[in-house]
Amino acid sequence: MKDGKLHFLALSLLDPEGRELDRTVTWAQADCRFHELMKLPPTQVDARVVDRSETAGETCYKVSVRNASAVPAVQVWLEVIDGDQGDEVLPAFWSDNALNLMPSERRELTVRFRTKLLAKAKPHLMVEGWNVTPQERAVDDGKPAPLAVEVTGCKGAPGGEGRQSRVRGHPA
Repeated sequence: MKDGKLHFLALSLLDPEGRELDRTVTWAQADCRFHELMKLPPTQVDARVVDRSETAGETCYKVSVRNASAVPAVQVWLEVIDGDQGDEVLPAFWSDNALNLMPSERRELTVRFRTKLLAKAKPHLMVEGWNVTPQERAVDDGKPAPLAVEVTGCKGAPGGEGRQSRVRGHPA
């Protein structure tokens, strides 16, 4: 690491049959300032529900998460939300979250939550992260929708006092 560049290190603990028992990913830079972490390009992370079950009023999703980019995806987190741009379904119990995914790496997670918390609409899956382009997708359709913000109006009074704006978020 004497080159001063940012390096990622992934360590996996395997059982005798080669199954992963535990894993950690960390980053290191010689000066420990991590200024290159701030310069990481955006990544595309694909997350989709690949299996679902319901038992005793609880829903469980198996979620496949893949870094489709050529750079690491840092601190990737997922949420189940109640409908298009809805509220996060809480409490939700994830098998893992705040993931660091190396390029082309795929992980499988599970999430459990009370089924009755999905009151409004079809559930959606939200994926975000440090350098992750946020995406939301309906659990059923499998098509990601990058998020966008559209400014629909902006008024300002002389001298900058009393500024008003309307901002609406929507899938692009």
